[in-house]
Amino acid sequence: MQYRNPYEPPQSALPDAQLDSESDFGDRRPVSVECAFWSNTVSAALGFLSFVLRGVQEPLALAAAILTFQLAIGLMIRWGVNWARYLYLTLFILGLPSVLLFQHLLAQLGPYYFTLLCVQTLLQILALSLMFAAPSRRWYRRRRQGSSSKHSDENCSHSA
Repeated sequence: MQYRNPYEPPQSALPDAQLDSESDFGDRRPVSVECAFWSNTVSAALGFLSFVLRGVQEPLALAAAILTFQLAIGLMIRWGVNWARYLYLTLFILGLPSVLLFQHLLAQLGPYYFTLLCVQTLLQILALSLMFAAPSRRWYRRRRQGSSSKHSDENCSHSA
């Protein structure tokens, strides 16, 4: 009878190489990236709804530019542009203190607007957590490795 250590971590029935090949996404984006995109889109739509419900207090061009920028970043994230995830994270981190510091001013707009802002913030946190989840990270890594190998192949063909 073979002795088994009860504190030994469980073993996988499949070798690591086979697990890696099975988790290959190919051209498909993972559900986590898709859900992050839609979470960002709903957050942007709620921001636009809040703008419309409050009446025009800011210039319309500014609101349209912010909405367009947020949707463009969301599309780049969906298309697999890796730096767009980090830009989204940076902008979120830079914007979060203003929400926390000026929450008493935001609450004066009324409970509906404050609730919309809280829901937007939660949707953005959800989008960020999905963008940096393990399946998303693997997908972005594979896309980056695929694009770098394409560029090196193109460089080799141009030099020949």
